[in-house]
Amino acid sequence: MAKEKDSSFDVFGSTKHKYEWNAPISSEEVRDFENRNNITLPEAFKLFITEIGNGGAGPYYGIYKVATDSHDGYLSKPCKLHPHLSNEEWGHLTSFEDDDNLTDEQYDSHYNALFQGMLRIGTQGCTYDMMLVVSGEYKGRVVYIDGDLQKPFFTYENNFLDWYERWLDEIIQGYEIDWFGMLMGGDDAELMNKFHTSNDEEYKVNAIWGMNKLPHLLPETIRFLEEQCHNPSHAIKSVSLQLLTKNCYTKAKSFLQQWLEGDNEDDTLKALKYIYWYVEEDVQDFVKPIKTVLSTTKNPENFRFITYILEKSSEEDASLYVPFFTHPNKEIRTCAIHTVGKSKEKEKYLQDLIQCLQDDEVSVKRMAIQALRDVTNPILLPCYEKILDEYKTNEHYILSNVMHRLEEFGVQAKSILEKAKQHPDKEIKDSAYRMLKEIE
Repeated sequence: MAKEKDSSFDVFGSTKHKYEWNAPISSEEVRDFENRNNITLPEAFKLFITEIGNGGAGPYYGIYKVATDSHDGYLSKPCKLHPHLSNEEWGHLTSFEDDDNLTDEQYDSHYNALFQGMLRIGTQGCTYDMMLVVSGEYKGRVVYIDGDLQKPFFTYENNFLDWYERWLDEIIQGYEIDWFGMLMGGDDAELMNKFHTSNDEEYKVNAIWGMNKLPHLLPETIRFLEEQCHNPSHAIKSVSLQLLTKNCYTKAKSFLQQWLEGDNEDDTLKALKYIYWYVEEDVQDFVKPIKTVLSTTKNPENFRFITYILEKSSEEDASLYVPFFTHPNKEIRTCAIHTVGKSKEKEKYLQDLIQCLQDDEVSVKRMAIQALRDVTNPILLPCYEKILDEYKTNEHYILSNVMHRLEEFGVQAKSILEKAKQHPDKEIKDSAYRMLKEIE
């Protein structure tokens, strides 16, 4: 049924496994594997590999074969990980990462011990793998790990078959499947029931966020989210507003306006993100209040999302950002310059951009050079020459950016390029020779 639903193999990883299983293996082969590794495989997984298939179709790139003749001394040791692992505890477990005195063998030993008691059953790509706990208290649970040692994630199901069957169900029902297993399972009704039957705030938040995988929300779910936008819990209120904005903008509009106009910068940022991510043709509704926020914000992230939203709207006005070229916060200065640099009207603010070329912060100066792309007004040439004289190396890529701008001037930059042939930085010197040759 899943293969019929996804006949064109659009689901992530399906082109690899094509919804086909390998042949099952015998109970005798499983017993040999268990005896060799001194473990007993979780019953649900054992049923799968003996009655369904020894790997093949499955979440992400599919399920690995169990190599029945393999031995791993770490499998029988109790799993150190658990579903409520704190950042502090994970930091302690991975502290060996910071020990520069470890040999490669010692590092590998610590790394393998970190994931002991777990069988690798598949990959999500890159450094991400799927593991099955085979020893310890959480035996049978599927866990997502990262080889670069981000904190592991325990999926919600208690056993392999429940996790696997949920994957099939969600494909058949047309759910968002790209990050399968990261969200709590269930449809609207099931997730609302989970929300109402728990007193744990984090669990309630996860129940609401689980709705993010659903292709459509029922009218009663929309009403539920609207109610939760009044919840005393800020975390519940926030996730509810995000889902409401995504699925029913008209119901979310008044809440978004309140958050924009409030005094809490974090709430303002959330409102800006939700508007940018989910509001399309109605984005004009927020232009006026967003311009008000622009005039007062001190948060670089808020400023950045304001530029995104105004860019989506039909009101391109580079003059809004020029006053921020001298803002005390270098990130806001950089963002303002970048935004003006994308404007078709940026030459109107040439003198302001020239002032930015003298900024004390290297990142701001580099952004100003980049923002002047395709501007070939001769008054810029002495500015670029001065930067070439000032910097002796291409640290922070200031000089290479200047050379890109000079290349746009062509023959007008010839005298500066002749001088650059003597520059102490070899890369700049070589660029000057190349550009002069092209001019000739």
